Amino acid sequence: SGIKYDPQLAEKGKQYFSEIGCTACHSIKSLGISGGAVGPDLSKTLLGNPGAGGSVIGRFFKEKGLENPAADPQKAAELLKEYLINPPQYSTTMKTQVQAYKATYSNWATDQVPALVELLKEAAAKASG
Repeated sequence: SGIKYDPQLAEKGKQYFSEIGCTACHSIKSLGISGGAVGPDLSKTLLGNPGAGGSVIGRFFKEKGLENPAADPQKAAELLKEYLINPPQYSTTMKTQVQAYKATYSNWATDQVPALVELLKEAAAKASG
C-alpha cells in the first residue's frame, strides 16, 4: 500500500491507545490489538471504512470533500486529526470522549492525537497491504 507512517510515532500511538482507554471500545485487528466491540475495529479508519454501515468517519471525510480516502491517505490523516480534536456533533460518543481527553491531557491536540493518527496510518497500511 502507499500509506507511509513513522514507526516510532505509531509505537507511541499504540501506548496511548491502551493508556487512554481506547481499547475499552475499539480493537485494531490489523495490528493484533484486541479491545471492546462497542465501537468498530479501527484497522481501516484511515480509509474511511471502520467496517460499519453508516460509518461516522466516512461521513466526516465526505463532508470535508474527501470522497476516496484510499487515494489520498495524507489528506485522510489530516482529517482524522481534525476529527480527534473536534469531532462533529453527530459523533456523540467521540464528542464526549474527546472533551474528557482534552480535560485530562493538556497536549491532546499536539501530542496524543498525532501519535494516534500515526497508529491508524500503520493499521491501514497493514490492513490493505
